[in-house]
Amino acid sequence: GAILRAATINATFGILVALIIGISYAYSAPPLRLKRHMLWGNIGIAVARGVLGIVAAWSAFAPIHHPAPWAAGLVLYVFLLGAATAKDFGDETGDRLAGVQTLVVALGPKTAGLISAPFALSPIITIPWMVSLGALEIDITAYLVVCVVLVWFAHSLLFRQTKQNKITEG
Repeated sequence: GAILRAATINATFGILVALIIGISYAYSAPPLRLKRHMLWGNIGIAVARGVLGIVAAWSAFAPIHHPAPWAAGLVLYVFLLGAATAKDFGDETGDRLAGVQTLVVALGPKTAGLISAPFALSPIITIPWMVSLGALEIDITAYLVVCVVLVWFAHSLLFRQTKQNKITEG
């Protein structure tokens, strides 16, 4: 249903939605179940929600040969590679019991936070880089707001004072 509806907007949008759905399914469902494998889960999230999500949204309104959706998708991809770990902190116990090997389970919350924080801050560098390449245009005020939010998010990854112990798999 969703793929057919997406295809009625245009073929590119339909194909991208199908890819996003396929990766999202592979993230959670056997046989691949990417979320069980530390880095593959984060890569799946970053590709589906980062690059493909941005490019798909763009494709609904304009051709995807413009550099802007790819540049924005790359910024979001790098961010999500690390930031996707944030959802795993509260699920550590459940993931461990279910055999889900997240960064938090494999290395512990502190090390996972230290590894994830730079990715959370990456747009502070990648956005100006994309602007310098001419791939993105930004408003400086909006950029500064994004920077403040990213610093807060990275801080929360590094200095998480409370840890929820859900007995559910994330």
